[in-house]
Amino acid sequence: MAPALRRRARPPGLAQGPAGAAAPPSAAFTARTGALARGRPRRRRAGYGGRADGHPSGTLGRPACRALRGGRPGRAPGIGGRGWEPARASPRLRRRAGRPAPPGHPLRHRRARLGARPQHPSGAGAPSIRSGSTATTGRLGAADLRRSAYHEAGHGLGFERTGSAHVVQVDLVQRRDSVGATSAVPGLGPSPTRKEIEGLVVALLSGRAAEIAFLGEPSAGAGGDVTSDLARATTLLAGAHASLGLGEGLAYRGAPHEVAVGLTLDPRLLDAVERDLARLGSEALALVEANRAVVEAVAELLVEGRVVSGDTLRALIAEADQTRAARDGGHA
Repeated sequence: MAPALRRRARPPGLAQGPAGAAAPPSAAFTARTGALARGRPRRRRAGYGGRADGHPSGTLGRPACRALRGGRPGRAPGIGGRGWEPARASPRLRRRAGRPAPPGHPLRHRRARLGARPQHPSGAGAPSIRSGSTATTGRLGAADLRRSAYHEAGHGLGFERTGSAHVVQVDLVQRRDSVGATSAVPGLGPSPTRKEIEGLVVALLSGRAAEIAFLGEPSAGAGGDVTSDLARATTLLAGAHASLGLGEGLAYRGAPHEVAVGLTLDPRLLDAVERDLARLGSEALALVEANRAVVEAVAELLVEGRVVSGDTLRALIAEADQTRAARDGGHA
């Protein structure tokens, strides 16, 4: 004999239509499923399962329920059947949706550490240019700190003197990939000239030039990866020759970064880029030598306080210009 069927309570929001047929979903059910479609977590309720016998949840179907932020099988209390409901969003999806990771999750602490980086004073977000010396393994000593200070001071001077960028701040804040950084807002327009591109390259090479001017030789801090000073300077010059039509030829060979990757396959283009790097490196060294007092003053401030604002840098440059003008006027 078949077991007696026990009458189950009608789930909330389900109205009984004529001839025992299920009426269309109520407003409460529509609002509840709308919240599910937006990925909001909900509390399970008795009587809400995945049946297809006229129950409102049966109208969604298994594929549709899976589409709601990735479904997973689960037992719905009060129904006894096998239902499908949206899984709780993972921390990565929560971050993409603008919601923070749950308390105690490792991603939350990592975001807090990365968020401790110096920000743009105007609160508009990170500047578009960040140039710095590549990080080295081990703990930094006094000599390494001073070398990085000269390096960043040279970058700040180069950006301001060439007019290729507006410096926001120069710092010696150690990051995962660099010892310090010079944050600046680029001054190049959407269609820069050859002179403007070379000015930016001079600024990128000024950090290495400052190490040569004050310490006698450069370190490996200007190179090492695709975001280093040498990598960006090489990409700019290779793009000028073989991508932007600002070199000896007009043939387009690809985007600037693609041309830079293929330099070893084109000896003539490689020689042209090397000549430009040597010439502009000499200009960067001459620029640092002509502004030794500014670079040294900025480096001392960095060693003492770790951060120098762009306004302080520009004030030091203006003071040096006034001193030089007064000295030249006196000799005249």
